[in-house]
Amino acid sequence: MAFEIGLLDFLKVASIVKTFNNMRIGQISLRPKPFLSVMVNEGELLEKFGIEIVPITQGEIVGKSKDILSNRKDEVEFIVSDIKGKMDCSTISDEDMYKIAAVEIAFMDLAKEHNCNVMASECWRTYREAFGIRSCFIFGDLIDRGLPVSCETDINGAITMAMLKAASLNKGFPFLADLTIRHPENDNAELLWHCGPFPQTLARYPEKRALIQYTGSWELKGGEITVARFDGARGKYQIFAGKGVGVEGPSTNGNYVWIEVDDWIKWEKKFIYGPYIHHVACIHGDYVQILEEACKYIGDVQIDLP
Repeated sequence: MAFEIGLLDFLKVASIVKTFNNMRIGQISLRPKPFLSVMVNEGELLEKFGIEIVPITQGEIVGKSKDILSNRKDEVEFIVSDIKGKMDCSTISDEDMYKIAAVEIAFMDLAKEHNCNVMASECWRTYREAFGIRSCFIFGDLIDRGLPVSCETDINGAITMAMLKAASLNKGFPFLADLTIRHPENDNAELLWHCGPFPQTLARYPEKRALIQYTGSWELKGGEITVARFDGARGKYQIFAGKGVGVEGPSTNGNYVWIEVDDWIKWEKKFIYGPYIHHVACIHGDYVQILEEACKYIGDVQIDLP
């Protein structure tokens, strides 16, 4: 048993290091203008870690999506049928469902064409202006299909998602959450929320999954959850890693899960004093020690435990 655990932990660490050292991130369009917090030093990421950011223009993703809509109808209908078989899509027209499916296929095509193992995309205007839809659900569904996507063009968030997926030996489903508000009755619990880009596989109540205003609408299941954030400032990089447990809490819109930790004030100070931002990457399971071990081999990245 001890040998099996040790071997599995070794494989998880090796998976993170391999993923980190060979990472190519597809950046679709530009970051939202107010989001100064997601700015990164591309040259430094490439020089220090070999992490390459591949720019993909708005025109490229829109053009490819339109071509798929016109010429690959069987693939589009397959995706639409798959989505409708998993959740309530009654508020979305068939025309818009086809657009959602076409954009998903375009993402997967571009990731393959550019050899990217993770994507970061603008999500405020690109898809609304081109197709009249929002991209929140699309990102979560792509995670379900094996392609991590961070919203609001969060490059470091995408890096963290890729690391967590690797830690799970590609069996888990990472998601990017906002740190929002304290639990009304539990001072050590916080709401992990976003407008709807969490993978539907993680829904606590699968029968209640719904696609509303192009966003996923469901609470995530509980259990152990690893919360992490890779970030850097002034040439120094570190990754925060901590573990919490999903707990009961008030219901809300979008995608969410309430998470309880040992001492939220201690956690909160970590995020306040940085170099972190309001986004955290999360995955079900405990991978804190795996991330800590991986940092020994990545180089120039310090583990930061709560």
